[in-house]
Amino acid sequence: MDSVARRLYRTAAGDHAPPAGQPTATTGRDRSKAGLTGGILVAKVVHKRLRPRVNAFAYKVNYLCVSLSDIDRLDGRWLGVDRAAPVAFHRRDHGDGDDLQRWIRARLRDWQLDRVCDGDVVLITLPRMLGYVFNPVSFWCCRDAAGRLRAVLCEVCNTFGERHNYLVCHDGGRPIAP
Repeated sequence: MDSVARRLYRTAAGDHAPPAGQPTATTGRDRSKAGLTGGILVAKVVHKRLRPRVNAFAYKVNYLCVSLSDIDRLDGRWLGVDRAAPVAFHRRDHGDGDDLQRWIRARLRDWQLDRVCDGDVVLITLPRMLGYVFNPVSFWCCRDAAGRLRAVLCEVCNTFGERHNYLVCHDGGRPIAP
């Protein structure tokens, strides 16, 4: 497992959650250790195609990690929630675009995971930057009441505006380990 995948797992699993009452937005070198309520996760996008001719690229991106229960508390000067801001999170970019908590709980019920995924849900997604959105995949990290990662729903958006969901979990919903 590479370092980016390890950070994604630790962030989703809650290993870097700050102590209660501590701020969670981070800057500089500490960004990859963000908590789950408004933190930033630094990742790298890598692509390589061999045909019809070789084409490759790699670049860093900053994912926003948002606990669904804390979305409205994130609204501020630089990070807007459902409004224009230099960096913005819009509910309409995810799920059914309305009540995200209700939407993900319904998906978990569809897969009979609602009993084991009864804890917090963290959405790891690319925010809007200066009004523009490019978000090919978002990760809905679903935990149990004890804080263990049980399932990850990958919400993939294509260039035609379509969304497709892919579920990652163990049979029976046992916890996901690194």
